[in-house]
Amino acid sequence: MRRFAYEGLLAALATLSFLTLWVVPRLGCRLILAIGVLCLADAADAKTMRVDDRWSGSGRNAVLLTALLIALGCAGCSKSGLKLYPVSGEVFYKNEPAAGAQIVFQPHGEAMTDEAKAKQPMAYGTVEADGSFAVRSDPHGAGAAPGQYDVLITWYAVDPRDSEKRINKLPAKYADQTKPALVVTVKEEKNELQPFRLN
Repeated sequence: MRRFAYEGLLAALATLSFLTLWVVPRLGCRLILAIGVLCLADAADAKTMRVDDRWSGSGRNAVLLTALLIALGCAGCSKSGLKLYPVSGEVFYKNEPAAGAQIVFQPHGEAMTDEAKAKQPMAYGTVEADGSFAVRSDPHGAGAAPGQYDVLITWYAVDPRDSEKRINKLPAKYADQTKPALVVTVKEEKNELQPFRLN
């Protein structure tokens, strides 16, 4: 009876972990791993028992369910649940591609809470030789979360007067976080922005 109750508890915890995984991913992952450890330890103990005393059908089902949840949990823990959308555009300075320039999408407005930052993290990219760029939001992946962003652009090169120094080839206003010169809105779709023509 005690054994049956224990196996039933494992099955219930496995189901709870499955539900928690989708609501609170980190907590769900921890519950799944904890149940997996319990099942593996109990299975090891079962090897010392007689064949008739080993796992009942419900116990085997609990282990199988837990194994499935662990597989799902690994996938859920390795990838973020944050929805990102493709963002691309072009940057030109005095009508020339700003090849090598760094572009940063910083969530618009005042300092954000940790919760807000998790929903709308900073995105960034590097301008290619033809002036094109695409942003990514590490560690989540390519693209950016929907919302409004201040766009900050810098383009550093070696100072011709001092090879050990680097200077920003762009006017300082394009990197001013307090008064951003450029603001964009990322929508819940593929975003192809109008070219940024700097001067």
